[in-house]
Amino acid sequence: MSTQKSNRRRALPYRVLSVLIMGAFLALLLAAFYSAPQSLTSRTLLLLLAGVLLLVLLALEVVYRDTTRLRERIRLLEKNRE
Repeated sequence: MSTQKSNRRRALPYRVLSVLIMGAFLALLLAAFYSAPQSLTSRTLLLLLAGVLLLVLLALEVVYRDTTRLRERIRLLEKNRE
């Protein structure tokens, strides 16, 4: 049970950051499509920035999953060593 609490505590910064990035992503999409008519270049830049944020979010999720798997492997190896 303590391992689950520890994993949740470690996951909190990743989750908070991913929620903030997702909020910024959605705000950029709303600004690109639902605001007053803009020039094509400004809309394109907003969509490009939203795409970059989406890639950062995906990279963050991959890093989180990999570090979680690595922590579990280390924990199992230490448990088997004892």
